[in-house]
Order: sequence, then structure tokens, then C-alpha cells
Amino acid sequence: MSDLFHARIPTVFIAQVFAVMALTPQHTYQVLTKRPNRMRQLLADRTLRDATYHALLALRRNAPVVWSQQRSNVLAWPAAHVTWPLPNVWLGTSIESNDYTWRAVTSGAPTL
Repeated sequence: MSDLFHARIPTVFIAQVFAVMALTPQHTYQVLTKRPNRMRQLLADRTLRDATYHALLALRRNAPVVWSQQRSNVLAWPAAHVTWPLPNVWLGTSIESNDYTWRAVTSGAPTL
């Protein structure tokens, strides 16, 4: 277990994780973080969305995978038409005690 939105995790790595989640819409993922402000910032300014799109294209070019028709369709989406955040990814923040309830208040859903 780790925090995907930790400051030391590069945006490119986070995008690669989101690319894999985009390629597996049959699964539902729950991503919890103790850093909701970073998560919100990456989602709100489209940084993560754009990086995920590029990670998907890199996977298509470089991965030794036989792509199914469904996955090819996922890889062909233009950035402007993808549902974002990914519908199969549940994003949230963890609150381990009353001292951290501020995370729920400051991590409201970004306007996308």
C-alpha cells in the first residue's frame, strides 16, 4: 500500500497507473490519498488527463500486447472526449482521526 499522490511520485508514473486503469474498464479501482490537494490540482488543471492520454499512446506503441478491439477503442479516444475522471476509478481521501477531517473539506470535487 502506498499513496499514489505522494509528492515524490512523479506525475508521469501516476498517469501510467491511470492508463492501466483506463485499459481495464471491467474493474473498479478505489484510490485513496492523504494528499487530496495534490490530487485535486492534478485533476483540475488537466495535467493528469493529458499525461494519461500520452501514457496510453506510449503503451500502444511500446507494449508487446495484442490489443483487442475494445482496448484499441480506448486507446483511440481523443483527450477532449474522454470521460474524466475515469468512470471506473473512485477517488477519495483517507481520514484516520478527527485531526484530519479538513481533508474532506478541502478536497471537494474539482470543476473539470
